[in-house]
Amino acid sequence: MSDRNQLLEERKFKLKEHIYKCAMRLIDKKGYRGVTLSEIAREAGVSTSTLYRYFPTKDDIILEFGCNRIHRREKWFELLPEDMNTDEALTDLLCICMEDVQENKEMSKFSIYAAYKSEPLHKARVQQNKGLAKVYEDVLKRGVERGELPEDTDCYKLSYLFIFNFFGSLDKFFWDTDPGEWSMREYLLYTKDTILRGAGYRPGFKQRNA
Repeated sequence: MSDRNQLLEERKFKLKEHIYKCAMRLIDKKGYRGVTLSEIAREAGVSTSTLYRYFPTKDDIILEFGCNRIHRREKWFELLPEDMNTDEALTDLLCICMEDVQENKEMSKFSIYAAYKSEPLHKARVQQNKGLAKVYEDVLKRGVERGELPEDTDCYKLSYLFIFNFFGSLDKFFWDTDPGEWSMREYLLYTKDTILRGAGYRPGFKQRNA
């Protein structure tokens, strides 16, 4: 790619990111249904035709939200400290997921609702969950390599236990009028401990080939 083309791609990326951030601010203030694409264009200082090149529909903003979430988790795993054990890593990952929900509560809530109403969004959510499960799976495989989890641990299936538990907790704490005495954080960390114990987690083991 030439320098000129690379510069153009960088500008496109920055403009798309700018429009997306403006959309998220408006949605946080007015709710997903209360925001139009025209309002997003005005907030971002671009024409509606420019907006449509990046986000033809509001659903495309939901898709971008999901993709950004996965990219952040993947980057998190790349930067995972070597001395962090599996329990600590999963706790950190869950806390990051919870912080993301709290910072983008309206979009998080509506994206779950929309996935049940729209087949394309539901399919997209399934693919995004695969990406998120892969991050959990990589953390668990790392634990197996370190001897913190049994060699026969099915990291793929275990990763989906974390995924289903996380999104199940969102359903509960978003829509249940009586979520109980526990906070979402307390619930997720308790169930994380339960899943790890059931998997035979043993913290503090040395790596096998050390």
